[in-house]
Amino acid sequence: MVSLKGCPTPGYYGEDCSLPCPQNCQEGHCHIVGGTCLGCVPGYIGPTCDKNSPTSDQMSTCQSSTPFYTSLALLIFSGLMNVFLVLRQLRNRRCSTKKNAGNTDKHQGRINRKLEQATSLPMSASNHYENDPEETKQEPPYDELQ
Repeated sequence: MVSLKGCPTPGYYGEDCSLPCPQNCQEGHCHIVGGTCLGCVPGYIGPTCDKNSPTSDQMSTCQSSTPFYTSLALLIFSGLMNVFLVLRQLRNRRCSTKKNAGNTDKHQGRINRKLEQATSLPMSASNHYENDPEETKQEPPYDELQ
């Protein structure tokens, strides 16, 4: 049966307990063979507690800046969306104005053609609405023109 006992003097490790535990080990306790800390004093991290950990002030600064950057990103995104929508509305308005102008020109052209046709027809006394429809069917007297 193998029994593990610690070193008789706390804060040391190794075969003959001659190696001191790392300085920042919690309560000076470390693994009896490898010398890794069983815990670190506040402000230090790592297997041998040799790395500085972020202080609570540094952590609060990082945590308090996160909402700021998130808000800034959302603000920029919403601004870009507004610019996009305004440009889209302007483009649609301009396209619809051109389209309406083209439709107006076509409509005006039809009206002009109808007016030309109406004014180019010879109007004789027999083509009035008040006259009898039988009169409008009569042939003009071509014999008299000779």
